[in-house]
Amino acid sequence: MLVVVIAAAALDLLDGTITNLAAPAIVADLGGGQALVQWLGAGYALAMGVLLVTGGRLGDRGTPVAAAGAALLGAAMLGLLYGLIDGSAAGWSARPLLCLTGGLAFAALFCLRQVTARAPLIEPSLLLRRGFTAGLVLSVVFHAAVAGLLNVLALYLQAEAGPSCRPYWSSASASAPAAPWSGCCHAGRTPTTERDLRKMTTLVTGARGAVATALIGLLRERGLPVRPASSTPADPSIVRCDLRDPSTFAAALAGVTSVFLYAEPAYAAEFAQEAADAGVEHIVLLSSSSVLTPEPDADPLARSHVEAERALTSAPVRSTLLRPGAFCGNAFAWARTIKAGTPVALPYPEAHVDAVHEADLAAVAAAVLADPGALGGRAYNRAYTRAYTMTGPQSLTFADQIAALSRAIGREIVIKRVSRQEWKEQAGPYVDGPVGDALLDYWESRDGRPAELTPVVEELTGRPARTFASWAEEHRSAFIDGTR
Repeated sequence: MLVVVIAAAALDLLDGTITNLAAPAIVADLGGGQALVQWLGAGYALAMGVLLVTGGRLGDRGTPVAAAGAALLGAAMLGLLYGLIDGSAAGWSARPLLCLTGGLAFAALFCLRQVTARAPLIEPSLLLRRGFTAGLVLSVVFHAAVAGLLNVLALYLQAEAGPSCRPYWSSASASAPAAPWSGCCHAGRTPTTERDLRKMTTLVTGARGAVATALIGLLRERGLPVRPASSTPADPSIVRCDLRDPSTFAAALAGVTSVFLYAEPAYAAEFAQEAADAGVEHIVLLSSSSVLTPEPDADPLARSHVEAERALTSAPVRSTLLRPGAFCGNAFAWARTIKAGTPVALPYPEAHVDAVHEADLAAVAAAVLADPGALGGRAYNRAYTRAYTMTGPQSLTFADQIAALSRAIGREIVIKRVSRQEWKEQAGPYVDGPVGDALLDYWESRDGRPAELTPVVEELTGRPARTFASWAEEHRSAFIDGTR
């Protein structure tokens, strides 16, 4: 019997260590974030805590098994473990606190039953024997030491496997298989995670753009270090990182753990490799849903984005691709005309768009950067890649957008339907010929056809996507006096 118990404990410790070592890859494949990592270890603690004691009691011939005691023990451990894991992973709201309270209540009932039951799971008198108590304390110390050693070993192996593993390491889950009492270690999970997050410096390229500006503010609100970057820095707080000049990459990436990147294909492969060499763990690329067209390489609107995506997904670094459709900010193209009080020339006024607010793009990027294990790239063909197609909450025609702007500025805006050639002549100084033809073809394909919407913004941020009408109200001044 002793040999069986020792073998079972050894296998439990080995299984727990293997699972803990593989936790980052498991989370990358399945999602789930911090909570999944902790439950991988807590499951061993829960099973061992209930079944070991119950199984030992079953080995006593002629002794009835206290089913009520086993149930109370299981409920106590489940409540405590669930409360600690949920609280450390999702915040200390009412739910984890209620679970902890329930777990403590069941633990008290379990102790009371052990004292009063005729056939308790654990004889209280055993704790009065110095030999039994000393052996129990020695066992705790021994298992804690072995679990700590394996904890360090697994952490080392994870670091060797790649930097993308490190943010999802949980010392609590490593200790869990050692014994039931390891659930208490989960209380130390939160400060470790917060400390790791504070060490995660994010390089935000295109710092002067609308999405990057909003993202920088969101990351700083979360207390995360940010390094704004631009090809033409406006002040010393912004580092120089020109995506068309590889000589600027190394200095900008030094000490960085994650990157928000605009889709510039010129040296995207070199940037991704430089990032991997610098220890960057995660790159979020602002791409475009135009890459989903049947022939993106032949589409001037999609080509640069698909080339940047390919360069990134072939690099040895976790990547997440954000693929928005139209931006609400595209409406700034009408600002000069509206301000002048002249009609807005549109070749396809009834063409539908899925305009997404730049603040929502920033919010999604912030969510993915803050929790790449649950929301970021997953393992696929030895690379870590994931893509999100993002839209606004409504499919609106250009005429609908003009109407929203009209309500925002308090006066009517006239639409003038023009031919394709007339529009090209007017847009010629601002839009390249092939790009203009591609835009016209796209608008024609969307004429009278509602856009397909996605719930990505709400799913990742926890709030509904912002409407174009709200964007129009926020930027009404640009259509009145020309300021943004």
